[in-house]
Amino acid sequence: SPSGQRPRLDVTTSSAPNISLSKVSAVLSDPHNGASNPKRIPGAQIRYTITAMNTGVGSASNVIVNDPLPANVTYVAGSMALNSVGLTDASDADAGAYNVGTRTLTVNVGTVAGSGGSATITFNATIN
Repeated sequence: SPSGQRPRLDVTTSSAPNISLSKVSAVLSDPHNGASNPKRIPGAQIRYTITAMNTGVGSASNVIVNDPLPANVTYVAGSMALNSVGLTDASDADAGAYNVGTRTLTVNVGTVAGSGGSATITFNATIN
């Protein structure tokens, strides 16, 4: 910087949580190739992985993820898990539920720690 001038510094601080969601899918198997080089064709089973990441400093509590499924897939009953722990599909005491009428998966993730804490939801679907 020219002499006599001080560089401008911007500082932003935050103690709030900041949750970002990402969703990826991978083909597990298809009716023709099985698990060997499976393709996204009707009858193929896909594994979806949703990651809720907290990039903020503060913890986020009561985080609930809702995922309405696209019309071209069918949810595989009993395949839902939160952080590798299986969940039931019913609205009951555990964190997960699948609503057949709205085709929506709902998972109560709970608290996601700040500064890079995350939670991972997985479930399977079949391509119609």
